[in-house]
Amino acid sequence: MPCSMNRVIAMSGVRGFASRIWYFFVLCLLSGTVGRVEVGPGHGVVLLRLRGGQTGLNRTIVVPSKECPSIRDGLEEACMIDELKLKQGVHKLPFSYPIVSRTVHVKGEEETWIIGRWKVSEEGGGSFSRLKIAEAPSAKAPTTEEDDLSTFDISDSKWSFYKVCLHNIQGVAIHGTSAANVLMDNCLVGGGSPEPNGQAKIGIIMSNRCRLELNQSTIAWCENFGVDIDAQTHMQLLQCSVRENRIGIQVGDGCVADIQECEFENAVCSLRIDERARYTSQIFLRNSSMDRNVWFGGRRPVRNRNDPEDLVGDSTWSSENQEDRSNVYQYTDISYNYM
Repeated sequence: MPCSMNRVIAMSGVRGFASRIWYFFVLCLLSGTVGRVEVGPGHGVVLLRLRGGQTGLNRTIVVPSKECPSIRDGLEEACMIDELKLKQGVHKLPFSYPIVSRTVHVKGEEETWIIGRWKVSEEGGGSFSRLKIAEAPSAKAPTTEEDDLSTFDISDSKWSFYKVCLHNIQGVAIHGTSAANVLMDNCLVGGGSPEPNGQAKIGIIMSNRCRLELNQSTIAWCENFGVDIDAQTHMQLLQCSVRENRIGIQVGDGCVADIQECEFENAVCSLRIDERARYTSQIFLRNSSMDRNVWFGGRRPVRNRNDPEDLVGDSTWSSENQEDRSNVYQYTDISYNYM
């Protein structure tokens, strides 16, 4: 039995009946069960497309298939705990696809691409796994800083990515705001290639009480920053590679950056911190290697009085490492805890 139900409700005649119908409609809208509202050809006819209410739960919806020939059909069919499985090939979104107050799980086969933009918000959530996702290059340049042509625009929702390559060219791969929560495991995020015309502006932007966690992932090929965090955002990087970005990580006001067992390479500098953030942010570096130019412009966080003056950049890399790392500092079990 399909997940979506179509109900045609004739609005006519009796005023009391009409009031009850519209009351029912408002309840459906508030509960998130209304997928679409359309006005039919007849006078006063409203079509409500509902989600849920069926017994066939936890389905696997395959795209393309007879029932769902396109990714858009599959997304509209999927219920809260259904899995959308994309067959090998290229799947294109016809527009910036919105996901509001819904849970979506999308999984791909080997060499499965999704081309298009996503806008997800309002306590939605879900996961993407084993996919390559990219925003199609646009001939129109961004007109404002906010118009960043992001592949994923996420606010007030929780999303996880597993073995996903998430690309953007001349824009932002992930832009998270308003308490967005993003977890990435074994992923590649950033530009499409190291060539100048294949890079992203910024790999990941997270601002306004967001949480970002990356495990065993790579952030690469960004014209400006690999990651830019601001406004009380918490970020954790574990065993990640941050490479071939102009600046590895930008830290803004009131943030916490926890960096463990990571490698920074091929950048103008590894870290940049805003002037105000020098007094309000916390940065922890543990067992991580960095380019020789660690801090952009030499601007470092302001330490507590009890911290030694030479805390930053004073440790050397382990002699047990056989590689030639003469251009790299190695930080070992050092934490920076700032006011």
